[in-house]
Amino acid sequence: MNRMRDWQQMRRWILAGDLVWMVLALMLARLLDPSRIGLALGAWRPWMPVLLVLGLSWSVLVRVLELDGFRAGWRIATILAQCLLAVLIMMLILVAEANAGLRLGSPAVLRIFAPLFCVGTVLIRFLAARLLAQRAVPTLVLGDGRLAREAARRVHRHPELGWEVLGFLGLEMGATGERAGPALRTPDLVQFVVGGGVRQLIVALEQPPTAEVYKLLEALRAQGIRLLHVPAQFEVYASRAHLLDLDGIPIISFLDSAPPPLALGLKRVGDCALAAALLLITLPLWGPLALAARLRFGGSFERLPRVGRDGVPFAMLRLRWRAVDRSHWLRRSGLRELPQFFNVLRGEMSLVGPRPEPLELAAPHHGAWSKRLALSPGITGLAQVYGLGELDREHDRHSYDLEYIHRWSLSQDLAILFQTVSTLVSRCLQPHDGRGPHPRRSSKPQWNPPSGLDSSC
Repeated sequence: MNRMRDWQQMRRWILAGDLVWMVLALMLARLLDPSRIGLALGAWRPWMPVLLVLGLSWSVLVRVLELDGFRAGWRIATILAQCLLAVLIMMLILVAEANAGLRLGSPAVLRIFAPLFCVGTVLIRFLAARLLAQRAVPTLVLGDGRLAREAARRVHRHPELGWEVLGFLGLEMGATGERAGPALRTPDLVQFVVGGGVRQLIVALEQPPTAEVYKLLEALRAQGIRLLHVPAQFEVYASRAHLLDLDGIPIISFLDSAPPPLALGLKRVGDCALAAALLLITLPLWGPLALAARLRFGGSFERLPRVGRDGVPFAMLRLRWRAVDRSHWLRRSGLRELPQFFNVLRGEMSLVGPRPEPLELAAPHHGAWSKRLALSPGITGLAQVYGLGELDREHDRHSYDLEYIHRWSLSQDLAILFQTVSTLVSRCLQPHDGRGPHPRRSSKPQWNPPSGLDSSC
């Protein structure tokens, strides 16, 4: 597809922009260095080996860590965390080269260069997403079930695709499996879709299409509407898909990817270090919070049975603050989760991971859902930073958890921690009475056919 080729081309332009900004950031850092001011050609000669090491290191990191900004969906906190981690690795490589004999020049210049370069790489990716989204292709999703909602959500998170989801073309079925509404009127519906400016259709049906649906798809294809099919297999949520074209027959395989043991070890070390530091920082709050919980509910802490990694049960600690005060600042600020730092130090939880499920909810899960137990449950996670709480749809929470496991990385953990702080601050500043959806969540888009057309299709 032309759009996919544009995407690949944009990735190369992003890398080229990074390298150009690297030179400019180093020049600016030298100007801001009070000890050495000047950009004479002779003064640049000692910096040429440094610039070469920086350029080669960044080029490799962009490819290995997939730093185009679009891999895990467009999230500014994720991109900032990825770029920050990559800049840190690049600077460590530079220090290692210095120990091997490379002259670094002024350390003050590098201290100025690192944040300048990091901020510039984030801005480059932001501009790239804006450019790719300027010519959005009007898109319609065929289906209105969870698969269709998931497809629309992920399209919305990837502006680099340049697809604008106008809404859903529902296929409501009755209890007997027959269509609940009137018969499908293909000519009128095709005219309506084409007249509405729709240029492509994402087919996301959870049930096999009927003969009427096949007729509709063929009619739309004849009108030049591009058809994109989402497989109904549930494993698509938790596995990496690979496509094989077997003489025109598409064969899709789903491969599981386990996190490398070394990375999991680094995650555990980081969890312990950060949890211990946060425990010390929040220590002055423990006394007043525990006293407030005891005076209101007769106890300071509670132990909640939860399912941990590999299905091992454990007791999750939490301040005793009941659901009757769901809108209370203590719940919205996340302070009642402070005792879970002890769960992290004991190895039962992680700072970031799937939300731990109660025993009664986790017991029926099997198949793809059981993959949520591949990592230790976390105090925060993707579902939490997107505003999904205990009262939201179970499927939505699990989809975020499976997405986190599928795309797990240390940079993603760092991004989620950044987003957690932002989410908690916004929750505290924005009033919420606990009745109804969270303010950050948006309802699914609607696409209403004109009167006289079959609204069930």
